Amino acid sequence: MLNVLAVESVKAGRMAFILFVGGIVLGFGIGWIAWGNRVSDLRGEVRRQISLRKEHADEHAAERQALARAEERIAETQAELSGALMQNDQLRAEHWELRRSLALANGQIRQAPAPAEEDTSALETALATAEQALEDERAEQATLEAELRAVRAERDAEAGQVAALRAELAAGIESAGELEVVKPKSGNQPRKRIAQILREAQSEGPVQRTVSDDLTAINGIGPLLRRKLQELGITNLRQIATMSPEDVERVDSVLNVRGRIARERWIEQARDILSAR
Repeated sequence: MLNVLAVESVKAGRMAFILFVGGIVLGFGIGWIAWGNRVSDLRGEVRRQISLRKEHADEHAAERQALARAEERIAETQAELSGALMQNDQLRAEHWELRRSLALANGQIRQAPAPAEEDTSALETALATAEQALEDERAEQATLEAELRAVRAERDAEAGQVAALRAELAAGIESAGELEVVKPKSGNQPRKRIAQILREAQSEGPVQRTVSDDLTAINGIGPLLRRKLQELGITNLRQIATMSPEDVERVDSVLNVRGRIARERWIEQARDILSAR
């Protein structure tokens, strides 16, 4: 009887030990699985944070580039505005000189004692010429004043865009932290000859050399740029449509428009206008 009780006791002890070890193994396995899930969640969160920071960095870089482009446009607009003001002053001076000449001519006609018929005709012709020149100067002055107002409005609009971009940039810096953005390097293109552009554009025939188009039909070319292009001999859309990359670099360097030919797609616009005719 005692032997039977001893055997049963040993069996019970072994079963208890087995259950104890099994409980430990099971708890360790459950804990390992839970820890693995936690580590996986943490890794996913880290990847998401890295992706968000990269997106913020890209947005920050794009905002800085947009701000730089807007500041370049403002600088160009200010330069054009200064040129328009100088031309306006010159036209005012010429206008007053013509008025003075007209007043002197009127005084000479009134004071002349019975001039001969030929002299009267010559004075009347000179007076009519002076009056016509005065009217032309007034019309050109009015045109320049309208252009000046348009340039000022464009400058104010771009200044508002720059202010908005600066505000967005400041908000991006506060949310994403200080980020280093590699700024594009800018180099000065050497001034080269423009005559080659004219020879290439005029090589298609004598008719195209005599045709003069309204270059302001291209978005991005205003009256001032049109005048500068005409001074270079570029007077029609076909000359712009047939520009090569080397021609674009030369014209960009001479006009100092800082890449606007490619950025505003002058060549593509000229080709579209010509194909629509």
